[in-house]
Amino acid sequence: FLIVSYICFTLPELGLDIPHIAAASDFASIPIIGWLARRSHAFFVKRGVGDTKKKDHDLSIRNNLTRITTERKEGPTFIEVFIEGKRSRDRTFIKPKTGFLRSLVETTEGQETVVLPLTINYEGLSDQTSLANEASHGLHEEMSLRRLMNWMRSVFAGNVNIGRVYISASENMVMPKSDNGQNIQKFAYAIQSRHQSRVMVSNYHIKSASLALELSEEVVLEALLEL
Repeated sequence: FLIVSYICFTLPELGLDIPHIAAASDFASIPIIGWLARRSHAFFVKRGVGDTKKKDHDLSIRNNLTRITTERKEGPTFIEVFIEGKRSRDRTFIKPKTGFLRSLVETTEGQETVVLPLTINYEGLSDQTSLANEASHGLHEEMSLRRLMNWMRSVFAGNVNIGRVYISASENMVMPKSDNGQNIQKFAYAIQSRHQSRVMVSNYHIKSASLALELSEEVVLEALLEL
């Protein structure tokens, strides 16, 4: 989740401050990683808490949002959140969560909130093997410092190649100022629709599909263009 922060830092001409990041609480307890995340403007939320139609949203989310939005004296506040709430194990889109968005509506009290949907396209995933195991066998590996260090050793040894990462922004959207009925639910799906419209396929994916399906790259490309 630090990719967006890195872009904001290296391209100051964008005029975007480094965002506050809504990160899964799993990161908070990991030695070193939790500290680094906090130093990178991350705040931690529990997955699945408060994603209901009742007024029992996660209090810690509202407390963090209140702190973030009030500590800035002037100008907009930038917050980064992944609306699906968790990683997709099979690289398909999953149902977006609404708890964070509902809490944001309550916290901003009718102020205008602008959402900029960002789609992050990876050619390869560093943990694709573990995600595949989770999807097929239900074997969930907890995040840990040990796993990160093992992965870093593989990176420095030249054994990790995830290709390129592409980030694409859709047109901004104004969030509803109140949550009556299905406003936020519809808005969450509208955000996800923008994400889906920005999904891309690179030469890396075409070559990988060609090898996996034992077809020529031309055949794979032609099939994709017909979809």
